[in-house]
Amino acid sequence: MKQVSGSQPETPVNAPDHSNNPAFVVYYSQEDIAARRKAHFTRIYDALTVFRADMPGQTLNVLDIGGGAGDAAMVWARAGHRTVCVDISSDLIAVGTSRSEEQNLDIDFRVGSATDLPVDDESCDVVLLPELLEHVADWQTCLDEVGRVLKPGGITFLSTTNKWCPKQQEFRLPLYSWYPHALKKYCVQRSLTDKPEWVNYATYPAVNWFTMQGLRKALEKRGFDQFWGRSDMVLARGISGWKGVVARCVSTSPLIEGMMQPFIPSSLIVARKSNSILS
Repeated sequence: MKQVSGSQPETPVNAPDHSNNPAFVVYYSQEDIAARRKAHFTRIYDALTVFRADMPGQTLNVLDIGGGAGDAAMVWARAGHRTVCVDISSDLIAVGTSRSEEQNLDIDFRVGSATDLPVDDESCDVVLLPELLEHVADWQTCLDEVGRVLKPGGITFLSTTNKWCPKQQEFRLPLYSWYPHALKKYCVQRSLTDKPEWVNYATYPAVNWFTMQGLRKALEKRGFDQFWGRSDMVLARGISGWKGVVARCVSTSPLIEGMMQPFIPSSLIVARKSNSILS
């Protein structure tokens, strides 16, 4: 059982960088950015309430990993759930703490790493990883941690990069998803030195690019046994019209889903942890 209370150990020499470029913090502090992200995470919440049929009337333990200023965590807190927001950035955690206090929201903000979460084993009903995994070099340990803190039967929401789509929002460079590995590595190095604007001044630029198949296999290895994709989330929200028709076609045909990947900028998956994990 991981301990999350008591005195903190001394900071090691190779501790992660908890600071940010001021321009990065200013961006996520803007009210219009917060409003757009609130709408985005509200749509996600509405879909996840369908996948967790026990949610209505229940108070769940929700963990938002890499939650930054707490945009997703606030949506869940407003709905009455116990919410913890963990982020490596002490600056963004400070912004989120101030915002939540202004809105009288009870959110437990913690500075911490996605690869060593300050959260107890099997203590969470819902774990959120929005736009995080691409920034974590040791992404497999991050998924190990998700499996550790999630209760059997709990669900995780994960959105990240899509290597098949040329459109992306991580780098301000055209067709970046399709760059060869060596060129991507060069761009990352430049973004950390003289070209921080390429990644909107992020301290940890995106270094991983995923496929839906790869994400599902990685989650299956960690005991997840049920999966939903973007089209399932659209249907869960009751979207009708042409979007509903497309979502229905994609959800029932793996072939169509595969053909759509070059047109979707991000990979998105919801996964349920098995109730019967073998030791």
